[in-house]
Amino acid sequence: MDNYVSFKDNPLPTKYHYQVDIYETYRNKIDSKVHTKIFSGNDLPEQRRLADKYYSEAELNIWKKNRDYLQFAGPANFIRGKNVCYLIIMYLVEVFDGESDYHPVRGESLEVMKESWKIEEHLFGRNNAANYQHIY
Repeated sequence: MDNYVSFKDNPLPTKYHYQVDIYETYRNKIDSKVHTKIFSGNDLPEQRRLADKYYSEAELNIWKKNRDYLQFAGPANFIRGKNVCYLIIMYLVEVFDGESDYHPVRGESLEVMKESWKIEEHLFGRNNAANYQHIY
């Protein structure tokens, strides 16, 4: 599937790709780590699959790396040097006319992701998009 989609009322091409952002604060470091990885190409469903895999592996690696010496805590209970706090969000990124819209498909609230999944349903078709939405 080509990742350019043209609509009748929109003669300019819209390009889509996936992006995974990882925010991690741990140990005694003052600054958080931020990692961004972009998945783009002509096969958007394959890029979705690769982004999902990267997301899952990143989360597992954070747990493995920190489980023995620091406790996990949410932002409200986080104490630097005593806890690990992380956030991973996967986006479907829609690029049109130089502007990017970020639609979270993983790592956000179910309500927010449902809106983004509607866009995937439009791009992939209902049956194909449903294959991805079980990952929450």
